[in-house]
Amino acid sequence: MSDTSLPPPAGEPIPQPGPSDAAAPRLPDPPDDGRIYVDPVTPPSAEPTHHAATAPTGEQLVAYAMTLRGTARGRVRENVNDFTQWYYGDNTAASWCLIFVCWCLNHFGALGLIGGKIAYVPDLKKRVGSKWHTDRKLISRGDPVTFDFNHSGEPEHVGFFVKWLNSGHTTFESIEGNTGNDQVATRTRYWSDVYGFVKPGLAASDPSRYPGVVYRYVAGALMHDAHVTWIQQRLGAHRHPVNVDSYYGPVTAAAVTAFQKDAHLPADGEVGPKTWAALAN
Repeated sequence: MSDTSLPPPAGEPIPQPGPSDAAAPRLPDPPDDGRIYVDPVTPPSAEPTHHAATAPTGEQLVAYAMTLRGTARGRVRENVNDFTQWYYGDNTAASWCLIFVCWCLNHFGALGLIGGKIAYVPDLKKRVGSKWHTDRKLISRGDPVTFDFNHSGEPEHVGFFVKWLNSGHTTFESIEGNTGNDQVATRTRYWSDVYGFVKPGLAASDPSRYPGVVYRYVAGALMHDAHVTWIQQRLGAHRHPVNVDSYYGPVTAAAVTAFQKDAHLPADGEVGPKTWAALAN
């Protein structure tokens, strides 16, 4: 009897969903306080595909993906979790790195940027056509980037590009699903392992635009991006100066708490939509 808890062998196509479950259900909207919760999700049996009015920015995609670090979300067994259940609608065991990319895009109603739901990494290049690139000068935050670890001639893994880690652009940080002991994790990657990447047509980043993610201090996994830079700059403008380093650490959280007290807001040290709006004034 085969062990269905194991993912398909490398290079073997993952079974695709049939017509009955081809529609991509959108994740539930966050509560009124704007928090992005990571509780297990039971997907509806059928829901129409959503289309975003505007594409998300790379900052928004990465910020949302960062909220999912350290979890495989409602894991049933190895490689079977809420990500795979959302895609397949059952307990099919599968590699879920590209399913994670789809999950994040779907959160913003933007699956159309890669032509819809897709699970088999080698098919991504065929799907996106002219959006596929290999010139490292073109890659930017939030672009899906693929890897060819086994040098088989096809990409076998994918994640989101986060940032370059050196001036020579030979190493970079990514955030990926189905990695680091079967979870969502940030990784250091070498450009020499890159097969190619997708320029899906993300919107231009605007660090002053609320990204839909609650910023908070998380020990050992600091949130960091251009939005944190904006928060730190606005704290200074409101007479709560901190070092502008783009990392949401304990000092930034303490300054946010002090600002919230001045603004008569719940003092929890987290920047959601209400605190964001107050900082913008």
